[in-house]
Amino acid sequence: MCGVVNLFGGIEAVGGLDTKIRVAIDNGFEQILVPKVCAANYDKRLKLQIEVIEVRTFYEALMHTLVDGLLILKALAEIEEKLKVATGEVAKFTKNLKPVTSTNLSDYSSVFTDAKKVKGVGIDWTATIASVEKLKDLLSTRLSRAAGTSPGLSVAQLDQILTTMQSLKSLDMDFTKFSKAFDGSSKSLQSLGASFVNYKNHVKKAQASVGAGGTGGGSGSGPGSSSSDQTTMIVSISVGAVVLLIILGIVIGIYLYLHHVHKLEQPVSKEDDKKPCSIAKSKDEMRTK
Repeated sequence: MCGVVNLFGGIEAVGGLDTKIRVAIDNGFEQILVPKVCAANYDKRLKLQIEVIEVRTFYEALMHTLVDGLLILKALAEIEEKLKVATGEVAKFTKNLKPVTSTNLSDYSSVFTDAKKVKGVGIDWTATIASVEKLKDLLSTRLSRAAGTSPGLSVAQLDQILTTMQSLKSLDMDFTKFSKAFDGSSKSLQSLGASFVNYKNHVKKAQASVGAGGTGGGSGSGPGSSSSDQTTMIVSISVGAVVLLIILGIVIGIYLYLHHVHKLEQPVSKEDDKKPCSIAKSKDEMRTK
């Protein structure tokens, strides 16, 4: 910004604007603010590669330049502190985890309830990364025009920062996104537990029906063990049948393969050699007729 700020917040004229605009262009800036009182057609006076914005007051200049920049700088400055808070919250959560010995799945919902309380990192990574990339482009342009080195951040350092920020973005540490899923964890576990109970009852009924269909009495074990033995026998027979079919398939496949190879290796007889010739000869005789 070029101009002098008076006591009332206004911006007064300043000399040498053409030179100051050229310096801003040479240093890679995209915008420059000038006092409104110095209004002039800079496009005709200069071959501009920069946007000239005319402002009346310091507060107007602040709205043009510093608001977005300050928000970005604030977000960058808060990254380290927010990461410390997030890692501390995760460590606290894992430390306070206690084993659950209940057989009811719904009793495990406390894990998700505690996870909902963990504070994450609520940063707009997309906007912040875009701002750093823009800063990198400006720095590259400035260095190329000035043909020198910058005493501050280098392009390589900004590349390292961007790589770190991309990694943090991929972690998706804004845990508030998962709060709704955590809220429904208790009901989901209850439904899952009920499904397991129903499946267990169904298996018991099936085993009881198999036991009731067998021969009764006997001085051996009770109905529970007999149904279990029958189930084991059925499984053994099924597995044996499958294994037998696999073995038969392998034997038949080997036989067919060897038969095919043997057939290909047999020499052609002389009579077979003569057959095509006799056929061809008969065809020629029919044509002559």
